[in-house]
Amino acid sequence: LHYPLRRQRQMCIRDRVDGHWLRNKLHLKDGPEMTRLLELLRNAEISGLVSSDEEARQFLVEHYQNKD
Repeated sequence: LHYPLRRQRQMCIRDRVDGHWLRNKLHLKDGPEMTRLLELLRNAEISGLVSSDEEARQFLVEHYQNKD
């Protein structure tokens, strides 16, 4: 894909992993921790580590469970 289209698609993936899902699945509150996870997801999308909603959610779950 042409870079701008690929970037637009990636932004859509990140946007669909919404705060409601993060609050319910990972028990996060709005604030710096949620912002850090969304930034981590953004970087994973740009580098090609995730390319779908399901991969994005799995990536966040695995990262959050291994953060300690």
